[in-house]
Amino acid sequence: MERLSEEEAWSLFNDKVGDVAMSPNIEAIARDIVKKCDGLPLAIIVIGSSLRKRRDSGFGLALREGIYSGFLVKFKKGKDGFGTSHAAIMETLASCSGVCLQDDCTTRKLSELGLANMNELKDCWVESCEKMETLFDGDEKQEACALLPNLERLNIVTLPELRSLCDGPLLLGSLSKLRFLRLYNCRNLKKVFQLGIIRQLCSLEFLFVLQCSNMEEIIEIEEEEEMSMSVASHTHNVISYNNDSLILPNIKEIRLWSLPELVSICGGFSNFEWPSLETIEIIECPKLKSLSFLSNGTKL
Repeated sequence: MERLSEEEAWSLFNDKVGDVAMSPNIEAIARDIVKKCDGLPLAIIVIGSSLRKRRDSGFGLALREGIYSGFLVKFKKGKDGFGTSHAAIMETLASCSGVCLQDDCTTRKLSELGLANMNELKDCWVESCEKMETLFDGDEKQEACALLPNLERLNIVTLPELRSLCDGPLLLGSLSKLRFLRLYNCRNLKKVFQLGIIRQLCSLEFLFVLQCSNMEEIIEIEEEEEMSMSVASHTHNVISYNNDSLILPNIKEIRLWSLPELVSICGGFSNFEWPSLETIEIIECPKLKSLSFLSNGTKL
């Protein structure tokens, strides 16, 4: 991607942030921010737009958080947003710790952005992407490496066509640091996890599933998987099976709100062990009749 000159970068930043950048208390910080964007138009557009009409504290915070190497990149394609080339997105993703994809009308999978470039990604927010059907590829086309090994927080908001989080199995180490997952207003999503995915989530602490009108089950276990659970054995720090237990070792808080079709947490397999679970909040889930899965929550 072609980089802007110092003068061009400053002009673009001022166009996005407004006259506030010329304030005597802010100009020096603003110029430092532009310098750290290293002439990359996308970085300047994102940071400038996010700081528009902010006061001194907002600029100082942006600088302290390490612009470009650690900022939250926002790709927005609404009528008041901006478009980006595929090459621009790829280059930016290579060194970003956060990404927000919002109001996108074309992307069907988050993996189309090139997950191989996201090894530093810690925070991901996907919102109002009307054609997105799944987040991640997990099939034979997947790169021979772990998927998002450093991702810690994943927010999924208003994806009307979302039907799965992952299409196929994941390689070992994928999503292994994910601590926080929120699903909000995904009306076509019926299951949150397949067993193969949840095996990877050894670090998951917070799970929020909110206002997903067709959600039926949180963890999907196929019949053959349920039969094999009595003989399968896995290391305790990923997920473990024995005759009647399934362990998510670090889950601390679960919120299930406004899920009118939710009938179970994990099919007929209800003898969970929740060694770290401290809080579970269930609101407006009229079809969820059994709470037997809570019986082994030692900290509840």
